[in-house]
Amino acid sequence: MARRLGEQALDAHAHGRFAEAFERFQTAEKIAHSPVLVLWMARSKRALGALVAARALYESVAAEELPQDASAKWMSARADGRTELDALVKRIPHLRVELSGAPAGSTLEVDGIAHAPGTDLELDPGEHTIRASLPGRETTTRTVRLAEGDKPRIVALRFGGSGSLVPGGVVLGVGIASLGAGAVTGSYALVLAGQVKNGCVGNQCLRADQGKADTADTLGRASTGLLIAGGVVAAVGVTLLVVRPGKSSSAEAVSLDVGPSRATFTARF
Repeated sequence: MARRLGEQALDAHAHGRFAEAFERFQTAEKIAHSPVLVLWMARSKRALGALVAARALYESVAAEELPQDASAKWMSARADGRTELDALVKRIPHLRVELSGAPAGSTLEVDGIAHAPGTDLELDPGEHTIRASLPGRETTTRTVRLAEGDKPRIVALRFGGSGSLVPGGVVLGVGIASLGAGAVTGSYALVLAGQVKNGCVGNQCLRADQGKADTADTLGRASTGLLIAGGVVAAVGVTLLVVRPGKSSSAEAVSLDVGPSRATFTARF
């Protein structure tokens, strides 16, 4: 029965039905143990992209103590298992999640499994969900996609501390721009007013300069408004730069994702 299941499993594997092949190899192995069957179980998992599970099976084959009268197929299976294990280990991606500034009681989960921060995790290629929970705050969730050979992929999450400089910088920039616009507008209003005044005799001015006078008055009012608003906004920007408030509604302030060919910095405020 084990031999028949093994033959069916080989056929399924040859036609790319790796999940079916694994199940048949596994059933045959339960009926009659053979390192050949375990080797093919490992190969099926490898083909499915389940590299961590495949490594465990390869290690089982590579470490098996065979009797002196073991068949040539069993001996060959162990040798192949050791060779393929060495190649597989290089393909397994590694992930390390660092939590900086996290208070006591914080928890870290990767794919729903709790891990200590800073632990070097060996995971299968593909998407993985990182979940960090801080006491009294909502949970932060990140999704990362690991590629074969990522060693190590580092995701760093920083909590607490002073907030970002970006909000203050943006607000201050708007304030300075408003002050500049107010100064330019006011200068042009003064030029127009001077031209109108040059054509006046006492309190009598030229009717032709009425348009300039109206424009100068409008620009003067706009300049005053821009200067006042710019001063207020700039003051708020300076305050934000000094205070640097953090984002209280989210546990994640800054994250850094570093891999062999990538470096992504994300700030949220």
